[in-house]
Amino acid sequence: MVCEAIEGWEPTGVRRELWEPVIDVIRAQVRWAEPRTVQSARGLCRSLLLLLLWAQVQGFPIELKTLFRPQTVRPVRSRRSVTGEEVRRDPYS
Repeated sequence: MVCEAIEGWEPTGVRRELWEPVIDVIRAQVRWAEPRTVQSARGLCRSLLLLLLWAQVQGFPIELKTLFRPQTVRPVRSRRSVTGEEVRRDPYS
């Protein structure tokens, strides 16, 4: 049941041309994580999608080894969100 949920998962509220290039990466990584429930599988898919879309907007390569480093996901000054809206400034700078 969980495997079917991962394989059939397609995001809602995001244009297909944005998620289609990364869907195979998302599904492979969520399978690797071995979630125990459909709900957790879907949550992982959505979280990973948001990270990958953010990386695309920021100009980062879609390499999970790079993306999961704290210095990569730390808030960045004056960057734009996936929707193109200005994000909050980094409170740590």
